[in-house]
Amino acid sequence: MQLDEELRVWASALAEALPLVSQQALPRRDEAGIVLAGLIADFSSDLNINESSKRIITAVRPLRHRPPPLLAVLEGHSGEVKGALELRDGRLLSWSDDHTLRLWSADGTLLAVLEAHSASVRGALELRDGRLLSWSIDDTLRLWSAEGTPLAVLEAHSYSVRGALELRDGRLLSWSANDTLRLWSTDGAPLAVLKGHSLGVNGALELRDGHLLSWSANDTLRLWSTDAIPRAVWAVSNYEIRSVIELTTYPNRLLVLSGRHIYQVKISS
Repeated sequence: MQLDEELRVWASALAEALPLVSQQALPRRDEAGIVLAGLIADFSSDLNINESSKRIITAVRPLRHRPPPLLAVLEGHSGEVKGALELRDGRLLSWSDDHTLRLWSADGTLLAVLEAHSASVRGALELRDGRLLSWSIDDTLRLWSAEGTPLAVLEAHSYSVRGALELRDGRLLSWSANDTLRLWSTDGAPLAVLKGHSLGVNGALELRDGHLLSWSANDTLRLWSTDAIPRAVWAVSNYEIRSVIELTTYPNRLLVLSGRHIYQVKISS
């Protein structure tokens, strides 16, 4: 019997023996262990609980919640922090509602403030050559050097940019709330617009065969050639598609996360 299963058994036993104790009174595993251990100590004689049973309850006591040791507080943002990532050299990159990104050393020392966006920054990634790419609800993406120097502004989307990725050949793909995706050269020059979705695009990925796949709030998946030519469209569910995963075990198989469901679908390019 697993420890949490044993805990439920004892909670049930105590609830029968002591009307004031119930499952509702023991909602969390870490709290339950402490409460039960205390009750066993107080009422063991009344409940006729043997030593073996006491040891089971006592074993739960290490589940007491303890905060991890605090190493550093990275202070500087003046708005809500929306995300962060670790760069390959160990530095840290964060972004915020305050329109900025910040570079930190591995120990949390502020190295640089990346200022250029005019609205909340919603995401960033490190490119293979070390440059940084960020995107914002100001409808733009921005390229930065590894040290945070502004390099280029990628302007073309007419609504907030929801995400971006680097393709295997170095080109960049971004998607937006304005129903489109856009291809950019490695230095940020516009190359193509991918049109077809009727609602905001929620995500995209590059498949192993080089095709591009996108999904949106209009419940559809769209397949594109590597040069942005539409290839296929599929209606998968009646709910907004939130995420798609390409399976590695089977070719052309996807997991589609939509509403309360996970669909496994096979596509043909």
